[in-house]
Amino acid sequence: MNGRRVESGLRVCLLNHFLSLSIKLAATYGIPKENTAMKEIRIILLGLSSLLMTSTLKAQTRDLPDTGQTTNYTASFGEDADYTGNSPDLTDNTDGTITDNVTGLMWQQVDGGEMTWDDAVNYATNLSLGGHTDWRLPTSHELLNMMNHGLHPSLDQTYYQYDNNDFWWGATPYVGDPDKIWVANAGGGVGPHNKNEAVSAGGVKIFHPRCVRGTTVASSFTENGDGTVTDSRTDLMFAQSAFTDLAWDDAIVFAEASTYAGYDDWRLPNVKELRSIADDGYTGPSVDVTYFGFVSSGFYWSSTTETNNGSGWVASFDDGRVGYEAKTLDYGVMLVRDANSTSVSISFCSPANPNSTGASAVLAGNWGSGVGSGLHLEITGGVPGELGYFLIGNEATSGILISSGQFCLVGTTTAQFFRYNVMGTDMSSVGIFDAAGTMSNAVGTSSTGYGFDVPSTIPSSPLLTILSGDTWHFQGWYRDTPAAVGSSNFTNGLSATF
Repeated sequence: MNGRRVESGLRVCLLNHFLSLSIKLAATYGIPKENTAMKEIRIILLGLSSLLMTSTLKAQTRDLPDTGQTTNYTASFGEDADYTGNSPDLTDNTDGTITDNVTGLMWQQVDGGEMTWDDAVNYATNLSLGGHTDWRLPTSHELLNMMNHGLHPSLDQTYYQYDNNDFWWGATPYVGDPDKIWVANAGGGVGPHNKNEAVSAGGVKIFHPRCVRGTTVASSFTENGDGTVTDSRTDLMFAQSAFTDLAWDDAIVFAEASTYAGYDDWRLPNVKELRSIADDGYTGPSVDVTYFGFVSSGFYWSSTTETNNGSGWVASFDDGRVGYEAKTLDYGVMLVRDANSTSVSISFCSPANPNSTGASAVLAGNWGSGVGSGLHLEITGGVPGELGYFLIGNEATSGILISSGQFCLVGTTTAQFFRYNVMGTDMSSVGIFDAAGTMSNAVGTSSTGYGFDVPSTIPSSPLLTILSGDTWHFQGWYRDTPAAVGSSNFTNGLSATF
């Protein structure tokens, strides 16, 4: 590999270069020398300090839409917004129908209005819309997957009409009580409700049918022989183990830190991933115990936040319903990972040295949300108001101390590292940490406004290209306080195989 070689003993030269560059960038972007805001980031050890804040890279699942949630509600990495799967992708067919390009299902744009369930079944059978006559009422899974949990109500009204109804009828009677039908509510949950609750049946709740057409592939589970089970429909792998009940934030940190069955890229599932294992043919628990014998009939946390009141979405595997609960309560923890993930988790410099806020800055990433290489990187837990950028190297080491941090991309005579700071190109990763300690991209090289979309080109001399199968190692550099005396720090390291 061509490029500049760095000797492990050149600490002073490296430090001077970092400080000189930070001064130039600060002058360019008008960054103050002194912090005016600081935020203490709470880190939960859970008894395993060596696994503290272990961040991993995830691929996308298939046939399962993402929740649409993009807002962060905790400083802990691993909540719903930190991962992007199959982003909601809808097409208005301009004939009264909407196509979900992730699931392949076609939906009725304007629902059928208030009616009883029996009338809704007949309505769907006789519906002719968009040149199609094979309409039906949706299953509970289809109803949940239609929802956008980044919105409230949880329906994208850019595409779907919403008439302030309480529920949408599903096709399936509840196995525990045939007088109850699976429905979705406007808040984003699903559950069984009695048919007599409808206004047209003498009740006080407003139920509408929203019809669907197309085929949904059923889940197909395979035990892997290592305490895990994989769903071939979604390419999700679940841990077949019961874990201690935890509060929501603790559950997120626990999942990110887990190395269960030898995998280190576990996460807490989002609400759609969590509920995907439910089977409406079972109750108490509402899963196939052949594969999920460890599942209790209680609540399990998802990584998704209920946007209207700040609670967390849960699934009850007593009956399979989805609702939300206060995040301070202790509920079950389910571990999930992408079965086809090619990622490699942090293997060096973890945790990073604490900075002046008392916490370590955490580098994390995910696949599919960036451009170029497809890898998107973010830093949380940095120093508010200060400058940062990203580095890439071909070797990871135990690190050398530079200022307040450990630099871990240099250590042998053959190790090379490069800085993504080529101004005016997609190889500039310069950002400033906001009041919450998250690095906001300052030069427009991020599809999310935060962090950095790693391009396929590496700013070496001559230029290098990230190729499929390559493994590269990343680290973030940032100014620490007091910046006036040249203090700086580094994040943990993150390895990624492309």
